[in-house]
Amino acid sequence: MSLKGFHVLFIILSVFLSGFFSYWLLGRYSFEEAGIYLIGAGGSAACGIILLAYLILVIQKFRTVG
Repeated sequence: MSLKGFHVLFIILSVFLSGFFSYWLLGRYSFEEAGIYLIGAGGSAACGIILLAYLILVIQKFRTVG
């Protein structure tokens, strides 16, 4: 696997990990109702969205770099 392919794969896995962690924290919030779980879920979701935007930029860059 090339370095470009590994980079794209790593970003995709990071997006899924952020989404799963956000989902897990929301589940924890439903049991304990501590505000820190909502803050963590929001932060994790925000990181996932930023990583998704970064993935799009990286894919566009790799198409032009060859």
